Amino acid sequence: MKHVVVFAHPRSGSFIRQAVGAYVDELDQCGHAVTVRDLYVMGFNPVLSEEELAGTGPVPEDIQREQDLITASQAVSFVFPI
Repeated sequence: MKHVVVFAHPRSGSFIRQAVGAYVDELDQCGHAVTVRDLYVMGFNPVLSEEELAGTGPVPEDIQREQDLITASQAVSFVFPI
C-alpha cells in the first residue's frame, strides 16, 4: 500500500518526531511504501495568497506536487502536535 505521512513539528528531537519514526518503521515492516513529508524541513508555507483563496490563479508547482503525491497514495496520515 502507498502511504504518505505528512508531518509538522519544529524541533528535531521532539517526541512527535520519534513517534513518526516508529510509525514509519512499523509501516515499512508491514510492507507499505512510505513517503514522509516533513513540512518544516520542506519550508512549506501554509499561508494562502488572495489568488489561491479565490481559486483564480494557477496552482503553484509545489502544491501541485503534494496534491499529486496524495492523490496517488492509498493512505494518508497527518502527525502534528496538538
